[in-house]
Amino acid sequence: MAEKALENETRVRPLFLTILCILSFLNCAWILYNGLSHMGESTPDLIKQNALITTIGGIFSVIGTALIWNMRQFGFGLFFAGTVFAIAGPIIIYGVQHVLSFNTGYPAYISFGLLILFATHYKQLD
Repeated sequence: MAEKALENETRVRPLFLTILCILSFLNCAWILYNGLSHMGESTPDLIKQNALITTIGGIFSVIGTALIWNMRQFGFGLFFAGTVFAIAGPIIIYGVQHVLSFNTGYPAYISFGLLILFATHYKQLD
């Protein structure tokens, strides 16, 4: 009887993880907006390449955040992959100076900070 009661209980997402997911969704929306807005025809090729890589990373991050919202560990891996795309893509295209500049690298800094905070709650995910 006690086992049935445990099966029917739903997992409650911790408040801090909920806040992290909301912040991550906002950051991903910003990254996707910037990536998609820089894919116009009159945009130089390097910027288009960076926008494509950033958009792919943003898509991985959104899917990963949605899975983390549903308490799935696989979401952390996808969010990690999206963060790697957001950091490594501009480094490959422009060099380290692009990411080290605060004006152009702040989405990567925010994603990296969220990744560290998600990692502290990894054990709570299924």
